[in-house]
Amino acid sequence: MSDVADILNDSGSDEDEEEQCDTAESFRRSTRVRYPNPKYRDFEVDLPASLVIEAVNSLMEPQTVDEALSGPDADKWIKALEKEYGDLMRNNTWILVERPKDKKVLTGKWVLVKKRDAQGNVVRYRARITIKGCQQRYGVDYWETYSPVVSQEAVKFILLLALHLGLSARHVDFVTAFLNGPIDDDVEIYMEMPEYFDDGSGRVCKLLRSLYGLKQAPMIWYQTLDKYLRQCGFRRTKMDGGIYTRSVGGSPIFVAVYVDDLVIVGTDDNIELVLRELQAKFKIKDLNSW
Repeated sequence: MSDVADILNDSGSDEDEEEQCDTAESFRRSTRVRYPNPKYRDFEVDLPASLVIEAVNSLMEPQTVDEALSGPDADKWIKALEKEYGDLMRNNTWILVERPKDKKVLTGKWVLVKKRDAQGNVVRYRARITIKGCQQRYGVDYWETYSPVVSQEAVKFILLLALHLGLSARHVDFVTAFLNGPIDDDVEIYMEMPEYFDDGSGRVCKLLRSLYGLKQAPMIWYQTLDKYLRQCGFRRTKMDGGIYTRSVGGSPIFVAVYVDDLVIVGTDDNIELVLRELQAKFKIKDLNSW
């Protein structure tokens, strides 16, 4: 006990420590007057006009279905709602069941967006059903949510390999990627019928596939894509969980996965082969070649 007391006594008071910190800080603080670097005075940093326009346009989007259907573009919004709902039905996203008594039923939300071109002209009306994942409970509606994505360093590495080996690169985007993943049988997730499509029966939607907004949606999508890539002969690298490799005709193929975006590196023929395999399972957009 005396040793402990000696240590406590030797440690000093709070006032002593504060004084020491103040003294140390005074020694560290420079008295030199600082001026901006002159080379940064030659230009002004402004927000890109496109970001400003996008921010203003987002304020003009309808926030609810009622608001959209009471406006001058009601007919266009109805078509967008029906298209989204029809796509989900064809995808077998849910089935209608009686309302469970011992399960929480989550609510959904329509996200309504006007897609514009570079000049700001409306080119498409898009409606998307999302689920309010903030209402989910850990251990009941979801467990794990983690999904790996490729690192910037790994992408740079395979692009350098492409240059070194004389290979091509292609950027691919998955359309509505999160809607492709099935929900495990041991997880029951229920959602109220979407607004505008509620038949008044009191039934609810039991999800069979993932929806945007679910906490585990990214993980489900990653597992779905990972399984299919392995079926196509790819192997995930130990270096990076977002990099997959495969060899066709003695030539390597690299695939970098970042959520719903892919970079494919390989010969032109092998890239076309991978694109055909992906199109057989998913809806994709071929964005560009590098």
